[in-house]
Amino acid sequence: MSASSDRGVTERARAAFIAARRPANAKLSDWMRVVEMLDDMSAKRAAGWSYADIRRVLARTVGFRGSLAILYGSVCRLTAQRRAATRVEDTVSPAASASLEDDTRNPPSAHRKTR
Repeated sequence: MSASSDRGVTERARAAFIAARRPANAKLSDWMRVVEMLDDMSAKRAAGWSYADIRRVLARTVGFRGSLAILYGSVCRLTAQRRAATRVEDTVSPAASASLEDDTRNPPSAHRKTR
């Protein structure tokens, strides 16, 4: 008899524990849940869902534990970040980005004034 079975743990139970996979959402934070579900939440909002309804369903379906204020603040912050990123992408033209990538024709030292 092994030492583990003397304490009440069978070899089969030990093997099952060793082979067990980590739960999928074990370390997923509420922030990451909102990040992953943002597009789906936006669709629900467009369909008339309230943030309170969305929060209740998120808690039930994906394990969201944050308050309504946390959910609303996270959605606002992520939406603002997306808008800012979109504005930056729209303001950089392909020609400008190409000149930023290869500026060998006009190196920075050529722009310096000499005294």
